[in-house]
Amino acid sequence: MSAEVSSRITRNPSSPQASARPGPATLAAALLLVAIVALPYLQVRHFDFVNYDDPMHVSNQPWVLDGLSLAGIEWSLTATDSNLWHPLTWVSYMTDVSLLGGGADHPGAHHLVNLALHLLAVLALFALLRQLGAAPLLAWLAAALYGLHPLQAEPVAWISSRKDVLSSLLALLCLLSYCRGRIAVMAGIRPAVLWRIATWVLLAAALASKPSTVILPGLFVVIDGWLARSRERTSGAWFTFLARRALAQWPFLLLAGAAALIAIAVQQGGSHGVVMAGQSIVDRLLLLPARIGFFIQRTFWPLNMAFDYPVPTGPRLLLWSALGLGSLGLVPWLLCSRSPKLRFLGLGLAWYLLCLLPVLGLVYVSPSFTNDRYLHLGLAGPLLALALVLSPPLASGPRRQRLPAIATAAVLLPLFCVLTWRQTAVWRNDAALFRHAVKAAPMSATAWSNLASWHGSEGRRDQALENYQRALAIEPAHPIANYNVGYLHWIAGRRAGAVQSLQRSIVANPIYAPAHNLLGVIFSDSSRLDSFRPRKGLKHLRRAHELRPDRPLFLKDYAEALLAYGDFEQALQVLEQAMPLPKATTTEHEEVRTLYESLKAMR
Repeated sequence: MSAEVSSRITRNPSSPQASARPGPATLAAALLLVAIVALPYLQVRHFDFVNYDDPMHVSNQPWVLDGLSLAGIEWSLTATDSNLWHPLTWVSYMTDVSLLGGGADHPGAHHLVNLALHLLAVLALFALLRQLGAAPLLAWLAAALYGLHPLQAEPVAWISSRKDVLSSLLALLCLLSYCRGRIAVMAGIRPAVLWRIATWVLLAAALASKPSTVILPGLFVVIDGWLARSRERTSGAWFTFLARRALAQWPFLLLAGAAALIAIAVQQGGSHGVVMAGQSIVDRLLLLPARIGFFIQRTFWPLNMAFDYPVPTGPRLLLWSALGLGSLGLVPWLLCSRSPKLRFLGLGLAWYLLCLLPVLGLVYVSPSFTNDRYLHLGLAGPLLALALVLSPPLASGPRRQRLPAIATAAVLLPLFCVLTWRQTAVWRNDAALFRHAVKAAPMSATAWSNLASWHGSEGRRDQALENYQRALAIEPAHPIANYNVGYLHWIAGRRAGAVQSLQRSIVANPIYAPAHNLLGVIFSDSSRLDSFRPRKGLKHLRRAHELRPDRPLFLKDYAEALLAYGDFEQALQVLEQAMPLPKATTTEHEEVRTLYESLKAMR
């Protein structure tokens, strides 16, 4: 591109910025943006861990609690505890512990890092908007609405959602780097090597923080479409341009494809593999439009949100499916339009749907129908499109044309602040989270099961059993609820009821290790002849240990059962194979070590 065109790019306020540097006004706007967006989230510094994945990720995770180390980084590369490959996310938790003291008793450090990552993502979006040529006022407003949208409460306030805020930040930085590189090429600066390298590094980092960022090469094409400023007047030329830019992304697609294969392998090899086997691709495809419709409804009506949603039925299923199908049909219609503005909106909707693609059920993600946090990056697309569409008339017209934008900010920003404050407060502790969940999603078996777990931890076993029964009335095959009912029956001395519930749990999920272990303990207890089945007990205890060799309690129960059965050598051999114990810092680890040392001395 000629120097003359390069000059046009730089000077036109609604065109991509080739080398714009932030001045005092931009820096002041960025600081104000951070201050306003942070307001509803600052309360998280006083929040607890919640008993919903937080123990697995941080508060009971020995590798994380040990802080950042080479051994920990090596472990993170193959860790599958969360059924998701995200080594960089594991490393971020370890860094919190080493640098900020965020351990099992200090959740505030992890909460504040989540908030800091979200604020950085907001700034990255603001920078991307300005880079693409959005008017300063609209860029600021779009970034503020993105940061304050109530759907962002879950990824910010939930420690276990670190992967969402981290991956969104890295994805936006990657898109910003790609955009700068493309603008440099358009301005005749060839080759833009540094921006290319930065894009590769940031893409790899985003994929290592959450594999759903595999859609980034598709978002590169969206960026190309916005940068083109719809110069191609005919639909044929427009689609030819987009197809050409899509083919140019093949090196990035190879890297994204490799990350996708790793993520799928981890999902299939973990505890989600059994649930995946019970859901056919046809069932998942039938729910795809409804999942899209759910997110569209939540985008415009972000109320009554929960951490888990059951599969909808009746009119709600039909409404969400219609919304989803309508949006899928709207994208090609907008992109085929002769109007550049409509094409821009089509690209924004394409961004939105691309970000949802990895979590719509084509590949199994979680037992939930869907989750609010999946839109953390997707929300940026429509806001980017609106800001870019409205920027040219705002930049060239009279100042009074800014009044609608100012009025929108005056209404939506305070409203979003209040709604987000309230939704964020839901995550302050187990009691608040689980009580809110059963009100917001009363047909969620997972919500009732988690509320029951909290009641059990507080010593209210009768109430816990009642809530577990509610969960099982909704989903009779719920493996965790069945296991916990079995546990409550066992500690109450009702062995027959415990065995029945634990067997139902194993039927529902044959690789659910806690159910195997407790059933093995019951069958191995010689003090109760009515339930004493030593061979069955050893079988289940061995299976629990095979499934979770990292659980010291399972190892100890298995070794003690072997001893009770008179197999001293086998018990010692099992313990010897587990030595040295990894991260032997917990009480359970020490109990295993003590048992091993005593048996070794007896030999």
